[in-house]
Amino acid sequence: MFTPVSTRAASAYKTVAAETGVQGADPHQLVNLLFDA
Repeated sequence: MFTPVSTRAASAYKTVAAETGVQGADPHQLVNLLFDA
């Protein structure tokens, strides 16, 4: 029913990492970010 705190924290960390990675990424890194999402 509810997700564990650790799962939510990991998900939030992944989201922040993806959002901050886009800003300085070159085209190849952007493709990698899309596949990691």
